[in-house]
Amino acid sequence: MNLACTSQLKGFTLGCISLLLCLAAIGPASAADHVEIRIRLQTTWASPTVTNEYEGTAICVLGTNDWYISGEFLKNARVEYWLTGTNVLERKMITSNMYGQRAKDFISETLGDGKRRVVGSYPAKGESYTKVRPWIEPFGYGTERAVWLGFCSGTFLRIPNRQVPLPLGHSSEARGFEDETVYHDDDKFHVSPPKSVVLLSTNKAVVCRYEVVTSTNIFGRILPTEFRVVQYGITGNQTIAGSKSTLVGKLESVRPCQRPSLPDKKSSGSE
Repeated sequence: MNLACTSQLKGFTLGCISLLLCLAAIGPASAADHVEIRIRLQTTWASPTVTNEYEGTAICVLGTNDWYISGEFLKNARVEYWLTGTNVLERKMITSNMYGQRAKDFISETLGDGKRRVVGSYPAKGESYTKVRPWIEPFGYGTERAVWLGFCSGTFLRIPNRQVPLPLGHSSEARGFEDETVYHDDDKFHVSPPKSVVLLSTNKAVVCRYEVVTSTNIFGRILPTEFRVVQYGITGNQTIAGSKSTLVGKLESVRPCQRPSLPDKKSSGSE
């Protein structure tokens, strides 16, 4: 396996560089193995009235023809995704009852009698749900597609009639944009994720810019060690003044690993 950091690889920690050099010792016979990539995500969601910041970690596992993404993409759940053939399998594991509790508190305060009432059906901590969708459809609730675009989108982007989804936000609002995609010049096997992507509304307004800041070569793919997403709020064909989300992703570590096992569907519900 060829593993060579590009000349743009600046600001990378010595520990991470050492880890990458260790991977370089893996021979060609390991080309079909999987590699686990840990990414630090720093996101700022800004609107005309409020700004929220979020920092977290996502894990991406890459194989020759498959990938896996996981992270706390929801405040009350851990979400995982597997590419299986031409489908994406999603598993959502509830980690807290926060939304149900907040709703009960709100109703109690509104009624003013201090009594707790059942106000709806909410998933309980520990419950899990699975769903399957074609890989050409957007998935995700927050920043998953930014991770996917940076590390897993290479093969997808080269199929006919594909559509690049918005990297940030719920998947229901990710469709319907034209793209101007630029690939790395030295992508010999044509499987690497893009160097940059600009997404445009139907009247050619720029809705989102994705760009690789620094990159390296891992398992024959050119992958970012740092990438940046700037996405604007949009209503109809117009961007919303003062509404902008910014995400910076930085590669923290890389290590060889086994292929992640698929979830047991018998023990999970479905949404």
